[in-house]
Formats: sequence, C-alpha cells, structure tokens
Amino acid sequence: VHLVPRRCRRKRPSATTRGGCIDPDTPPTPASIAAARRFDMVAVRTPWRASERTPGTRDFSALDRWVEWCVKEKKAFVLGPLADFGTTDGAPHALPQPVLALRGDPQRFREALWNQVRAVVARYAGATPLFVAVSGTNCALVGLATEA
Repeated sequence: VHLVPRRCRRKRPSATTRGGCIDPDTPPTPASIAAARRFDMVAVRTPWRASERTPGTRDFSALDRWVEWCVKEKKAFVLGPLADFGTTDGAPHALPQPVLALRGDPQRFREALWNQVRAVVARYAGATPLFVAVSGTNCALVGLATEA
C-alpha cells in the first residue's frame, strides 16, 4: 500500500513531499536548472570527495553554485549526507582516499569526519536549516573501520 498517492487523493501533497537530488558535479546548466525547477524541494548531495579533490584542500565551488541557485530561486533544499559511508560495487564512493586510510585509527578517522561535517555546516547554515547527517552506515565500509 502506497500511502502518498492515497493521501494525495484527499488533499494536495505538501510542497516538500516530492523532490529531486542534485549531484554538485553537474553544473547548473539551463537543462539541469530546468529539471531542478520541476521539484518543490531539492536535495543537494555533499560528497566529501567532491569538496576535497586534493588532500587537505577544501573547494566548495561546485556546491556553492547550487546553493546560490537554490537561495536565489527561493527553492527549499536540504544538504547532505554530511557523512556518506555508502559503497558502489563494494567500494566507497564518497570519502576521499586519505580519509579511508584512517579507518585503522578510529580517533583520527572521527576527527577528520568531524572537521568535514563542521566545515560544511558552518559554510551553509545560513542558507538552509536542513541537513542529512549520515548515509550508508549499513554498508561494509563501517564494518571495515576497525580493520586495517
């Protein structure tokens, strides 16, 4: 039983019931903007690898472009996941390689993770109150955090 279609027969869905997900590596082109405009709310992904392509150097320019567009359009949006432990075909897809190397040292791994989360939230807290904290905690990567 799908509850959303049943509920929508009785009354119009909330503006945030349906939304789209934006990959910050896709620049805001006319086509991607047209697609994003079709939704009342968008989720802008925050993969760590996208903001730290060079170890130790954060570059939020790709994310900034979409956040600026959302703010300018007055589009409701959520950022995250701030910590993505997800895997694709068994390989982590969001954490940078130097952070993956810290899995054997839980204290340093936690500290690096905290610093990244704090940097993203501090940068965008004025633009949105909505953040997805974590994703992929059920994936094998978390279980590997104590192995190395």
